[in-house]
Amino acid sequence: MENVLGLPFAHELAFLVMLLETLGAIMLAVGWWTRPVALIVAMEMVGISFALGPTWPWVDRGIEYPVLMAFLALYMAVRGGGGFSMDRR
Repeated sequence: MENVLGLPFAHELAFLVMLLETLGAIMLAVGWWTRPVALIVAMEMVGISFALGPTWPWVDRGIEYPVLMAFLALYMAVRGGGGFSMDRR
């Protein structure tokens, strides 16, 4: 990440992304703080989409997956956790 993308603090950024994708996924599955976590995940996926390339290579580098995840996370941020989530209890 540091050499290819030129991101500063690449190790710390990778650790934060790992925490978000692990703990955030658990929190989304349980339905705890669904809206803020989903909004942060959506912002992360938009950042990943722009980091993959400004030319938007749909087939070559697989940018469709972070774009799809961004839309799904944005949907969960708008819609909420649902009736069985921890937020409702």
